Amino acid sequence: MTVNITKPAINLRSELADLRKPTGIAGEAMMRAETPQEQFQLIGAGRRNILINGGFDVWQRGTSFADISSTYCADRWGHYFSSTSHITVTRQSFPTGHTEVEGNPKYYLRMDNTPDADATWMEFYQRIEDVNQFSGATVTVSFWIKASSAQSNNDRLYFIMNHGSGGSSQLSAVSDFLDISTTWEKKVVTVTLPSLYGRAVGAGSYMELRMYQTALVAADTQYDIAQVQLELGKVATPFEHRSYGEELALCQRYYERRGTNINGWEFISDAGQLASATTYQCAVRFNEQMRAAPTMTLTGTLSNLKVIRASNLVTVTSMTASDNTNGKTMLLSGGCAASGGSAGEQTRMQTTVAGTFVNFDAEL
Repeated sequence: MTVNITKPAINLRSELADLRKPTGIAGEAMMRAETPQEQFQLIGAGRRNILINGGFDVWQRGTSFADISSTYCADRWGHYFSSTSHITVTRQSFPTGHTEVEGNPKYYLRMDNTPDADATWMEFYQRIEDVNQFSGATVTVSFWIKASSAQSNNDRLYFIMNHGSGGSSQLSAVSDFLDISTTWEKKVVTVTLPSLYGRAVGAGSYMELRMYQTALVAADTQYDIAQVQLELGKVATPFEHRSYGEELALCQRYYERRGTNINGWEFISDAGQLASATTYQCAVRFNEQMRAAPTMTLTGTLSNLKVIRASNLVTVTSMTASDNTNGKTMLLSGGCAASGGSAGEQTRMQTTVAGTFVNFDAEL
């Protein structure tokens, strides 16, 4: 006699989840992951943080900025405020051994409009090269934040997909509103970005992550921000710590500063030569190849720059910059006081005065 036995279909995933096995929360998350990519993110393998200087460790331009409108302060982080307001951006230090923010970070960024009679925008952003990598992608942003007074229904994250020179009009996505308390809290935001299928993307494209406000922030308000991380996928992993040297190298693709904050000599250029007794040419070889040919600016007084002839320091009287190497090197040239030298003599540019800098900017 034949006996037929039938059993109802089972959901293997559910059955496995119900096993009395001490997998823990992390183990259950691994078992429930739908793709290898999600498992890869859960175990924190490889490089995760797409943002640069998310820990606010690198501040080549300085560590305190007052009365600013639209500018960069901490490396790679831009800011936007109302030009009639008085805003300060500073690097702040956590107490040694603190436990307020996980991972014991060293610094955080503060935006402060105290004292100020006006309400203002207090937004910050970072632009990430090559918008193509974000086409149709799900991304997760995590960060720590607090404010001097509780904020509600005003702050959200704005994702701007700029298509670059000659490209299609930009696309965007926006998160839900964030409630910000007066104590440190970790925020996690996941969004799916628009697809770029069928759209034109030109040179210089980027995706901008911005803390966006729909109304002016009241006067005398502080925002403190730490450990900002952007990663692909829908999982927020622990903040990725990189060494200062590695973070600085990543920043210098976009901005490099030569000079000194102390009264002591510092070379501005690499090797150069006199073009005549009163003119010079000096090459600057960048520490990292910059994103594009940078714009050169001077902080301080031009006469604080010197070119060396024999053992004498000769004052620079004019300076222009040219870059024909796509961000690898830049030629500084111009006039100098009578050096007593002749064309072809070797020279270098330096400064001995604190607060004198030559800046090279290739930000997006």
